[in-house]
Amino acid sequence: DILIFADTLRVLNLSHNNLSELPAELAQFRVLLSVDLTGNEFSQIPSVLSVCPQLCTITISKNKLCHLDASSLPQTLRALDLSDNLLEVVPSELGFCKKLQVLILDNNRLSDLPSEISACNMLEVVRLSGNRLASVPSWLLMLPKLALISFLENPMCASLEAEAVAHLEMAVPCEAWRDFEEGVPLADSGSGVHLRVFRRRNCGEVPSPNVQAAQSTTDATATDNI
Repeated sequence: DILIFADTLRVLNLSHNNLSELPAELAQFRVLLSVDLTGNEFSQIPSVLSVCPQLCTITISKNKLCHLDASSLPQTLRALDLSDNLLEVVPSELGFCKKLQVLILDNNRLSDLPSEISACNMLEVVRLSGNRLASVPSWLLMLPKLALISFLENPMCASLEAEAVAHLEMAVPCEAWRDFEEGVPLADSGSGVHLRVFRRRNCGEVPSPNVQAAQSTTDATATDNI
């Protein structure tokens, strides 16, 4: 019986067990710090987790979560991983988790985040890749301790990429590699690295250093001679 470890167990890993609920007796685990429920059948966060007095890390990735009840989360929570689920909405009550430092919501169905999460001033890592976000909430970028934000594979990424390409095309003239030919190699510096100069075809001049630094196809390349 796992209850014999109620006074000593700190890390509980129940991943990949086809579980859909947890026993109420879990509240007796007074020193439990971390629970991993990855790869089970949970459709919502077990409410018993909210009464585990020292629980600070919850991982419920790769389940069937379609509803997030923030009242099921303990106030001691520091890291929450809900990636690879079916969530469409994050409740505003998540903002009550003042100690939250890591929030992972990758690969859900989120199109927005409630501004109340801005109250989580301890947030350092926010991962939102693989959702339906059309923009990054401005308040998210203002979090005082934010060190990492991930939002790849969202609709907004296409528009950001298009803007970046448009800016690049305006700022930097495009050069094709076929427009260049290899020139005379430079002398070996003694470091074991040879430098080769490339110049535009039908042109006796090597492109200026400014052009060399800007264009996407380099005019001079270094090759290892080892």
